[in-house]
Amino acid sequence: MRNLKSFFGILTIFFLAYGNAPAEEVSVIALGKKLFSNPNLSKNRNISCETCHNSNTAFIDNRLSMAEGSVSQGTSHDSFGRRNAPTLTYASLTPPIRTLQKETMGGLFFDGRADTFEEQIIHPLFAADEMGLSNNEMLLSRIKEDPDLKDMFITVFGETILNDANNVLKAVQTAIATFERSAAFSSFDSKYDRFLEGTYTLTPLERKGYRLFFSDVTNCMNCHLLHKGTLSRREPFTDQRYHNIGIPKNRLLLKKKFFGPSYLDSGLAENPGVTSGDNIGKFRTPTLRNVAVTPPYMHNGVFKKLETTIHFYNRHLIKNHSALINPETKKIWDKPEIERNIDETLLGLGQPLNEDRTEQLVAFLRLLTDKRYENLIK
Repeated sequence: MRNLKSFFGILTIFFLAYGNAPAEEVSVIALGKKLFSNPNLSKNRNISCETCHNSNTAFIDNRLSMAEGSVSQGTSHDSFGRRNAPTLTYASLTPPIRTLQKETMGGLFFDGRADTFEEQIIHPLFAADEMGLSNNEMLLSRIKEDPDLKDMFITVFGETILNDANNVLKAVQTAIATFERSAAFSSFDSKYDRFLEGTYTLTPLERKGYRLFFSDVTNCMNCHLLHKGTLSRREPFTDQRYHNIGIPKNRLLLKKKFFGPSYLDSGLAENPGVTSGDNIGKFRTPTLRNVAVTPPYMHNGVFKKLETTIHFYNRHLIKNHSALINPETKKIWDKPEIERNIDETLLGLGQPLNEDRTEQLVAFLRLLTDKRYENLIK
């Protein structure tokens, strides 16, 4: 009876949060949330999905234990992921990977190697440098250890669900994926969304940044707008495509304890389903929603500040590179990690941005922060 009360207590909370969802879906969401934050689903019982995608910090990893937060520490003290953990907010807007007019778009992860949340979840669960479970049987045993969790599985998926490890894995995939598609990850309640609804008035600085973003002065729209020509209320602020924009190596990751000085991340070319050499060095454009509160930036976490990412694009617009300084290192920008396939034509659009215009653009980007995370803006 105690376990049943506990389950219905969780369910009541989620009915309040997802009142418009069918009862069955709310039950699955409740289970997915419990699994998402359960450290027992890692080999050493010390990390969960929530660890690297913290719901209190826009679903990114706010730990600084590995390369100042550039990558995430796994279940073992000496294990870590290969790339910066991206926000999961609005990831549900990402379509399966496909090729349109010779351009690849969609797919989860920076290299698009998973089409759906269900497929994506398998990677961290069983990756040795992440959650590190050995197999489906270990997953099943961890679930059976928790009476509340067992009750929830049986309530949602039926009496026989715990009899087969393969079915349990599918149930875990379904539950977590359903949670990740819920309003908890995609609330569409930022000041920008409220502006479109007519319930928020832009400040003079924000209005300048708004006009700047949606102009040819900047190059923002070419990569960070899917619904061009319209102010869509479900705009993901990414074209969902892949580009090599000449990101430099992250020097912190070149240390021996990480990847070493010769390490190169080939991006999309590492996706087993993609074979063209023209994809080396390309990464999927991340969403700009919540960008003001989800540092560090780029696939390798090389930039710590949002302003730095904006200054970086001047490097492609001002050919005298020796005159351009990385504001974080106070040195000339490092060379690109992979110089092949850099889209100089794309990067050559727009105009260099001075300090005033950078400030205006940052003001606009802050507008894209979900209401629950506005307190994180510095």
